[in-house]
Amino acid sequence: MSESKSVYRLQGLSCANCAAKFEKNIRSIQTVEDVHLNFGASKVAVTGEASVEQLEAAGAFDGIKVYPERQKFTEEKVPFWQKRENKNTIASLFFLIFGYTSSFTLGENHVSTTLIFALSILIGGFDLFKVGLRNLMKLEFDMKTLMTVAIIGAVIIGEWGEGAVVVFLFALSEALEGYSMDKARQSIRSLMDIAPNTAIIKRGSQEFEVAVEDIQVGDLMLIKPGQKVAMDGDVLRGQSSINQAAITGESIPVQKEAGDEVFAGSLNEEGFLEVRVTKLAEETTIAKIIHLVEEAQAERAPSQ
Repeated sequence: MSESKSVYRLQGLSCANCAAKFEKNIRSIQTVEDVHLNFGASKVAVTGEASVEQLEAAGAFDGIKVYPERQKFTEEKVPFWQKRENKNTIASLFFLIFGYTSSFTLGENHVSTTLIFALSILIGGFDLFKVGLRNLMKLEFDMKTLMTVAIIGAVIIGEWGEGAVVVFLFALSEALEGYSMDKARQSIRSLMDIAPNTAIIKRGSQEFEVAVEDIQVGDLMLIKPGQKVAMDGDVLRGQSSINQAAITGESIPVQKEAGDEVFAGSLNEEGFLEVRVTKLAEETTIAKIIHLVEEAQAERAPSQ
């Protein structure tokens, strides 16, 4: 069996429980030897053989899309308040408040009050019930299964208001978790966007615009004034001031001349530079910073 390790980026990974189930499903693939899923960075490392189609089938329950780590893709950005599940949470809160208002005016056991609380439960908990009931039928117990059982129990004993509160609080916690994880992932994506995706490479007497993944160590990179440096390298010719605050934190531009090192993601402010590439795209300083940030996202305390 192959010992190859492949890393993929994920789109649509919604919650920690879903991540655990997704990882379990991948482990069940016979040709997979090991799996390491980084929920914070929305990445998965698979040791063994597994196609993108197999991985997406493993995450079909949550609509997870899988992309090779180096493949560029545009992620659809939906504002927090425009997401369907968050709209449902707001609607659930509206009916919850309306229900308690009705209980004070018409009575807690009035049929109108019960119907309003039932609407709050159905609107806020539809996705929860859909997954929870399916898991219950398969005797798979996770947070959504237990929440479904608790709400069904509240309805059976006639505590519609309490059931609606539980649904709203769970939906709110899911929304806040999704928001916080989206912010963390956006921070990582902003790091990835610091360095450009292409560079001007001179080979012989000709100049080409080349994707950073195709640039080799030893290639001659041309950097014009106002351009960002795409790869780590050493200056061969020219001199300029380089703003490398995004990499080193230095607030003042640094003067560079022949023999000095420049970093991917820094900004060439003045002169024209010819730079000999010294590292591949995945080995640049900014790539290592991104890797460390992603690994920090995956770290857990011993109690966790």
